[in-house]
Amino acid sequence: MYGLERYYNPVATTTVECKTLPTLLQDFGIAAIDFLKTDLEGLDFEVLQSCESLLPRIAAIQCELRLQPFYEGESYFHEAAAYLTERGFELVALKPEFWKPKTTRNRNHKDGRTVWADCLFLRATGMTLLDYAKQIVILSMIGRRGYAEHVLESNRDALPAEWIGELESLVKPRRTLRETAIWKVLRRIRNALSSFDLSHIAER
Repeated sequence: MYGLERYYNPVATTTVECKTLPTLLQDFGIAAIDFLKTDLEGLDFEVLQSCESLLPRIAAIQCELRLQPFYEGESYFHEAAAYLTERGFELVALKPEFWKPKTTRNRNHKDGRTVWADCLFLRATGMTLLDYAKQIVILSMIGRRGYAEHVLESNRDALPAEWIGELESLVKPRRTLRETAIWKVLRRIRNALSSFDLSHIAER
């Protein structure tokens, strides 16, 4: 459908020993995690399922899910989303990826099919104040300061006062290019150039 046939030719075969994430965490003496991020080319849902015992302690999950399964046996987006919803998570953001079908004029088309999406789920049930603080930190880390600020403001009255200042510093919007010193310099250069008569260059 997408002209990817050349990528299907096997180059080599390797046998690997696999362990589930809970087993690996146990091997390293880690009892729980706060943030789970997966990007495993079709295995994300299997990893999520293998972590069921960890889910009640996880504050946020970022994973890649497919609306059009690409690999043999891969699950659909809605199956994984339903699984996490049933376990107390809410989908709060997704970044879709579009692929253009191979057609006669596909290079001239801008639309395509939504094949997969980078998804962000937040725990919505069984939350403690520390869990909300963790969500604010995680959201800020991954560039979701707007939603981090929402979580902070929704729980401000209940959170310990000594936490507020540090959490506030995490959710402040980053300065845009227009607000930086670099932009001011570029603006001055633009204004300086606009005072020159460049018509002779255009004529050539």
